[in-house]
Amino acid sequence: MTPAGNNGHNGWAPVLWVLLTLALSVAADLILLERVGIPQRVLEAQSRAAEQILSRQAAALDELAGARPGLLRAVLSLDAGQPFLRVLALEDPDGRILTAVGPGADAGPSAAREPLSAAGATGGAALDPGTRLSLQPDQRGGLLRASLALAPAAPGRSGGRLYLELDLRAAEQAAWAERLAPAGWLPWVYGGGLALALSLLSVPYGRYRRHARKQRDDAALSAVEPDAAPPADGRSELTDLSALVNQLGQHCATQEVARQDAEARWEAALSVAGEGLWDWDLTTDRVFYSPRWKAQLGEPPEAIGDALDEWTSRMHPDDLDACRSAFARHQAGVVPGFECEFRLRAKDDAWRWFQCRGRITRRDPEGRGLRMIGTQADLTERKEAERTLTYLVGLETMLAETSRTLLAAQPEAVDQVLDRVLGALARRLEVERACLYALSADGQGLTATHEWCAVDIPEQRLGADAVAVSALPRWMETLRHGEEVQIDDLDHLPEAWGQDRQVLAAQGVCAIVAVPLRVGAGLAGCVVAEMTRAPRGWREGEVRALRLLGDLIGAALERRGFAQSLVESRQRVEQAALFDPLTGLPNRVLLAERMRTAMGAAMAGGTELAVCSLDLDGFKSLNEAHGQEVGDLILQAVAARLRQQVRESDSVARLGGDEFVLLLGGFEDPQACARVLDPLIAALGQPYQVADQELRVTASAGVTLYPHDAADADTLLRHADHAMYRAKQRGRNRCLFFNPSRDRRARARHSQLEQIGAAIDGDELVLYYQPQVDMRRRRVTGAEGLVRWQHPQRGLLPPAAFIPLLAGTALQQRLDWWVVERGLCQLTQWREAGLDLSLSLNISARSVQCESFVHDLGERLARHPGLAPDSLSLEILESEALVDLEAVARVIEHCAGLGVSFALDDFGTGYSSLTYFRRLPAQVLKIDRTFVRDMLRSPDDRNIVEGVVGLARAFRREVIAEGVESAAHGLMLLRMGCDQAQGYGVAEPMPAALLPQWVAGYRFPPLWRLSPDFAWSGATLDLLSAESEYRDWVARLIRAVGPGAKTRPATLEGARGGFAHWYEGEGRRLYGARDDFRRLEPLHRAVSERGLALWAARDQGEPTAGRIADLVAARDLCIIGLQALQEGVLGQADAAG
Repeated sequence: MTPAGNNGHNGWAPVLWVLLTLALSVAADLILLERVGIPQRVLEAQSRAAEQILSRQAAALDELAGARPGLLRAVLSLDAGQPFLRVLALEDPDGRILTAVGPGADAGPSAAREPLSAAGATGGAALDPGTRLSLQPDQRGGLLRASLALAPAAPGRSGGRLYLELDLRAAEQAAWAERLAPAGWLPWVYGGGLALALSLLSVPYGRYRRHARKQRDDAALSAVEPDAAPPADGRSELTDLSALVNQLGQHCATQEVARQDAEARWEAALSVAGEGLWDWDLTTDRVFYSPRWKAQLGEPPEAIGDALDEWTSRMHPDDLDACRSAFARHQAGVVPGFECEFRLRAKDDAWRWFQCRGRITRRDPEGRGLRMIGTQADLTERKEAERTLTYLVGLETMLAETSRTLLAAQPEAVDQVLDRVLGALARRLEVERACLYALSADGQGLTATHEWCAVDIPEQRLGADAVAVSALPRWMETLRHGEEVQIDDLDHLPEAWGQDRQVLAAQGVCAIVAVPLRVGAGLAGCVVAEMTRAPRGWREGEVRALRLLGDLIGAALERRGFAQSLVESRQRVEQAALFDPLTGLPNRVLLAERMRTAMGAAMAGGTELAVCSLDLDGFKSLNEAHGQEVGDLILQAVAARLRQQVRESDSVARLGGDEFVLLLGGFEDPQACARVLDPLIAALGQPYQVADQELRVTASAGVTLYPHDAADADTLLRHADHAMYRAKQRGRNRCLFFNPSRDRRARARHSQLEQIGAAIDGDELVLYYQPQVDMRRRRVTGAEGLVRWQHPQRGLLPPAAFIPLLAGTALQQRLDWWVVERGLCQLTQWREAGLDLSLSLNISARSVQCESFVHDLGERLARHPGLAPDSLSLEILESEALVDLEAVARVIEHCAGLGVSFALDDFGTGYSSLTYFRRLPAQVLKIDRTFVRDMLRSPDDRNIVEGVVGLARAFRREVIAEGVESAAHGLMLLRMGCDQAQGYGVAEPMPAALLPQWVAGYRFPPLWRLSPDFAWSGATLDLLSAESEYRDWVARLIRAVGPGAKTRPATLEGARGGFAHWYEGEGRRLYGARDDFRRLEPLHRAVSERGLALWAARDQGEPTAGRIADLVAARDLCIIGLQALQEGVLGQADAAG
């Protein structure tokens, strides 16, 4: 190649370099976009879109927790039209798909969705680790998977999750289409054209430079080679330029084809997305509307021009201001893009919803927009779904509130609640009338019980005649099958509904829907919603809501019926439980309640409440003579008279049989009460006309007044009963008042009996034993068991403190058997210890007269087989009445066969001593201590004792004298012929453990060795009475100052009584010179000193038990001295005789 040619080609080098640089730059940009730019931007954009979709769906689902799947699918469908959405699904906590939408919903989500919940996002937008959102791009599969964990529906449970898949490949293709569109190439075209223009300008300049250089070279060559020819390089340059232009033409053609392809792809993407395109020239207000945009309004392409008014004139007036405001904000640069939702009127005059998005693509130097491009999407179906969803949510919310209201309604308020809920549903359904019909009890008619009407619709159903069931055959048939009646247009009912149509048309119905109302298992009526002006279609959700309302109303009515039946049952039960079925008067239960109320009113009002117990006299005989039916009529008549006689504020009750109780309040004193009760008793005594015969009964009443008788209700009734029985005892047909003081004594006795019973059961009783001696033979023959009560608070109590309380009670027999069992056990122990004594035990006449006495005694004796015959003797108190002497005599004889003898105790003090003595085969008589104790001072008592001893000797009975308080008493008894004695002069009663020791150490008084056949002068009797007097003096002192003493003598000397007078007077005069009398003085002084110490201890509140023991010991020493004096004096008299 020649240099010139090279120079010619070298002239185009800048152009070639520019073109090469442009080509490399475009290639580098495309490679960068393919590898990094577009995938990264698409992933970021789709991640944001996924997050927005899931957040929006989660918020909607939170408001519809627990809704039905159909409703959930409607919520998901709101985002089903999102670009590049493949699947949007709702899963339960176990991973099962509840519902799904999107193009890939039928095929289900792709297989790789499980890791989302655990692995989180592996790429894309970075998320907070604590969020519930998880993103996972799948570049190989071209998908973006996202999931969002839902909040739990209830504590302790998972809430499931939302899952979606976005098509990344489709999104990248759409991004490429946008990038390859003409708008995307404009920067490269502008830059490349500028660079090419500069390079083309540089070609002539280069050629000029080369041509000048060539001229200079040619001139130099001409000078050297004049024959050289000029080069032909002009054609070569033109050829090169032509080739370059051809290459540029081919490149532009290729780029045009690519631009058209990109536009086609863009149009296809918009068509697939269902969006229309608009391009607005802001300088001329001319707008390009794509065919799809026009089709959205139902218009053909030629029907809409390019004026802006084609758009704004179709916009809803209410949406213009919002749209203009959104445009102004974008025009001012406040927001990066324009977005607005509005309504446009379509060809069919219907308003359709659209969403418009756009952006200003070109602005002038001042920032004003010159061109704006955007898309328009049809939102009508979504808005309709949202409206339907809102309607259904509101309907379900209203039904939920209705359910709570009906369930919480009290039975008496159900009707008012039904009016409210019926109106609430009718307004929500936008109907003109809603009614509740009840089926009659015979099932032959429908009656409107509740009606709601719109403002301008008059009420016609309430109060109207019942609609005959036979007039609505198909209607009733449908309801009885549990199906709803749904009529959109009455005029289009089939012929089979002809009869029903006539009835409905007569009521002015155009459209109607009715659901069955069931209470329990049967049809109870129906719930109806009506349109009276025009036909109307009924949506499935509306019918379902009305049916649910019918179920709720049926449940509420069933609950009310159940409550009413409970009330009626309760009333019947209360009637039976609180009222007497025969007379209708309150019974004992209701009486107790009314007594509490009346007692409180009496206490608060300061008045007396009269509690009256009333009983009919002779009613039992009347009832037996005339029959129970007549007796019942008498009782009813008595109840009627009682109601007539008492005031309305008073109460009359029947306790049973012929027993009535009256509560009469407001009395100031008993006289006022008597003025009310006396006429009442008289009225009850009037004749009764029953079954054609005149019968007469009277009544006796007892009354107690509260709070004068301050007792509880049960005690008041008992007190009134006591007074009523006293009225019967005093002649009947009268009224007596209860005496509280008498009752207090009875209560005290009852309390004491309870304590004695507890003492028997609680082993608080003990047996003390008083020895019995044969004074003539000088030996201890036996002992008498005497019961004592070791009281926890009062100490050891003698029999007189509690035995008299047992007279005539069952406790008396319990105590008798307790004494027998303890005595037999003690006899056994003495026998085992070698002590041979007989034992006398006291037993009541009540026990002896019991039919099973001999048998029971034999059983107890059989438990002690080692006892010798005749070792046990039972003493019957002769002071107790024996009803059947022959029966008692047989008991004594049978007991004799068991080896048990009997004695008549306290002989001479009973009901008929000689009768008992003659008719009862008792082997022993016991002279009462009251005669024996005073026989030394009282001639009458001596004569009685001597007569009893003679009587016993005449009938060959043994005799024992009780109350032998001194050796002198024994000497006198020996003189009378009574050899056996017991008393304090022998020994005081003692515990069983001390008796063997006493027997071993007992020494008989020396007096008993003397012959009693001396002259018994007055002085002798005074001397012999001194010991008894001395014992009495010390006993009185102990009682006066000992524990539990209530009275005390004025002085210590006053407590001495007769002994002091004898000692200081006759005794000192007759025996003062005797040594044994002088030896008595210090002993007597010691007793006096100890008496003074005991007296002082009591005054100072000191313990007295020890001082009493000292006093008794000193007394015993003094008595020994006194007995020595007696022995000395009487011994001299015996020797002189």
